[in-house]
Amino acid sequence: MVLVAVERAERPTFRGSYQIPFRTIGLSPDAAPALAWIARGDSVRVVLNPDASSGHAELSGAWVGGTIQGRWRWIGRPGGEGKFTLRPLR
Repeated sequence: MVLVAVERAERPTFRGSYQIPFRTIGLSPDAAPALAWIARGDSVRVVLNPDASSGHAELSGAWVGGTIQGRWRWIGRPGGEGKFTLRPLR
């Protein structure tokens, strides 16, 4: 996932794109736009494919030791949920 800060947003907001192999678990698309917000403290919320009418993924997590860890859920059919960890590219 690559995110860039949105200037003049009310709260820290980022736009970008992702590439995740969702097809391996029966979801799609594997790549699309992403939108992220930093909430209070160390909380982060990310919406993958936010403009989709057929479903999108929502990730809610927190900064933990240089990574973002939390839970994801698929909004729409077929649905799904799980845990995730985002690490910086090196």
